[in-house]
Amino acid sequence: MNSLIIKSMNYDNKQERAIFSNAGNFAVITKLLSLGHNVLLGEYKRRKVIVGANPKSKDRYYELIIKTNNFGIENNKEFGEMLPWLMHKQPTEDPKRKLFYCFVSINLKKDSFRYFIVPVDIVLKSSEASFKYWVGRNVSRHDSGLRSFMIGLKGKNYPVELPLEFEYEDRWDLLK
Repeated sequence: MNSLIIKSMNYDNKQERAIFSNAGNFAVITKLLSLGHNVLLGEYKRRKVIVGANPKSKDRYYELIIKTNNFGIENNKEFGEMLPWLMHKQPTEDPKRKLFYCFVSINLKKDSFRYFIVPVDIVLKSSEASFKYWVGRNVSRHDSGLRSFMIGLKGKNYPVELPLEFEYEDRWDLLK
């Protein structure tokens, strides 16, 4: 992808945000294909989902929801330094589905991509715990239906348990 195009985007524009999101989708598709997986981009419950097949696995199929940001590491006043992604509140998922999230962080200055493969149960548990903590800190806050999923950094302390970057970065092996 041409980084000059990405750097000139207006992120307040919904159409341009969609283009940026697609950059993450296609980066993940490219990575999966390079690992020998078969992939199909589809939609499930109004979410873009990659249905993949790992030919080396007994349970061949998995589903992957992709979330993309370009924030990098942020220093949040309530949580400290972490990698954040904003998402809508997710419904409880069928435990029989082999569902994962791939959180993509695009560093526009370095033209680099970081990938975090996280099982859905970890995403749901962590995003709800951080939301409850956030709401509990200020009585005027309410449920807007949005959640922040955060990946913590090694050696940092957080008010709630966060998945850490070294646990999930480039964990393509989880998709077996």
